Amino acid sequence: MADKTRKNRRTTARSSGRESATRSGGASSAEIGARGKWTATGAARTARDARIGTAAHLRTAPVAQQWEMTRLMSAFQVWRQHLAAQMRQLRL
Repeated sequence: MADKTRKNRRTTARSSGRESATRSGGASSAEIGARGKWTATGAARTARDARIGTAAHLRTAPVAQQWEMTRLMSAFQVWRQHLAAQMRQLRL
């Protein structure tokens, strides 16, 4: 009897179809083609659309603008320190 219970648990834990794939982080409905199957083309298209949407959002998001400003200031400070070190070497 215990074997049947284990077997049933295994089979019921695995749900088939699109529902289980989307709930567990698998293929989204956009990645599933007209015939109900996951396709690489659909997944690539969905990923491309997500990248485009993310880039569009980050152009206007205040947090992204602040991050970019901080990154540019850090790069400027590193470059300035590099040039200052070179100037000190030339003076010696």
